[in-house]
Amino acid sequence: RTVGQMMQQEPASARPDTPLRAALELMIERAQVLLPVIDMRGALVGTVGAADLAQRGELPLPLRLLPALSDNERQSLLAALPERTLAEVMNGDVRSVYVETSIPQALNPLIEWGIDTLPVLDRDGALVGLFGAEQALRAALRPPSTEAHVRDAEPPTPVSLVMQRIVPTVQSVATLPVVFGQVLTSPDRVVVVLEDGKPIGAISDMTLTQHLAAPARSAWLAALRAPALPLETLADTESAAAAILADRSVPMLPEQAPQDEAIRTLLDTDHERLIVTGADGRLAGVLTRRALLRALAQATG
Repeated sequence: RTVGQMMQQEPASARPDTPLRAALELMIERAQVLLPVIDMRGALVGTVGAADLAQRGELPLPLRLLPALSDNERQSLLAALPERTLAEVMNGDVRSVYVETSIPQALNPLIEWGIDTLPVLDRDGALVGLFGAEQALRAALRPPSTEAHVRDAEPPTPVSLVMQRIVPTVQSVATLPVVFGQVLTSPDRVVVVLEDGKPIGAISDMTLTQHLAAPARSAWLAALRAPALPLETLADTESAAAAILADRSVPMLPEQAPQDEAIRTLLDTDHERLIVTGADGRLAGVLTRRALLRALAQATG
């Protein structure tokens, strides 16, 4: 398969003179993590992603969290942004992939450059799509009808070989201040919630942004803007907040589950990661889309 067969087609794009706020609204509306910037001739001259928005656009919250804000919160945030155009914010070091590139060849730039999405160009250099982790994982899935045959031919890779074993956790009895601190200091801002040593779900910065109500919500949003500063005083410091806030929809798989099942589970549930359990039901690790991409790149490399 080629990039062109799997890419996201007709992506939103913008011009260098597009105002930053308008570009952000477009990215939120289209649920697009990367915005290609094209000139009047249609040539790709730059891209705008989460890192560009944070570093040069002075966006105080991660781009992925903006859809979880209320309309008033989002409009207040956008109104406070500096008056800049994309020419001042975009990354001019354009990285892209050709539409006829094979999927295995396209995996390497995603891994080596540490990026989630690439613009796709045709032979004339025109933007025709976007290719990222989701498209690569969908391309890697074998048709269900062939899985049994392939399984007979070669043992499937178990998730235990590609999962992350060191996982930030929090106990289900943890109070809200503890949950805030653990999430803010974890590398991916997500922790697995344990009860009697077994995982019951996860709490991420998205979970908290989606579900917290006042007055804890204002304290959380303030902590997101300035994670290095002391947390605002919270009224409730006694309740077992972790058990209440745990997202129990996060998928779980046993550590011997095949890699293909993990890919299909993440895509079907629209999750970024899944929890891996041992034979005793205890936490064994976590498997992310990025880890699966690395495994696919190594297998085809």
